[in-house]
Amino acid sequence: MGYGSKLIQYIGAFYKDKYKAMIVGTGDVPWVIQFYEKNGLHLSRRIHNFFTDNYGHPIFENGVQLVDMIYLKKELWLC
Repeated sequence: MGYGSKLIQYIGAFYKDKYKAMIVGTGDVPWVIQFYEKNGLHLSRRIHNFFTDNYGHPIFENGVQLVDMIYLKKELWLC
């Protein structure tokens, strides 16, 4: 229904006068990364083995084991 996209747009517009950028951290799940990229965020950095090194058990999202932490960034002056 587009609620996630609308929320990202709202947050960006609300904070654009207070902050320079929005940074989001997520697991390395392709469809999640595509969602954020579709909403104007771009890959900022990757922390390899973040989930496997920092959690005592495997973490899965929709059947995909999370390994790397992905950070995406959007410049708020573009909102």
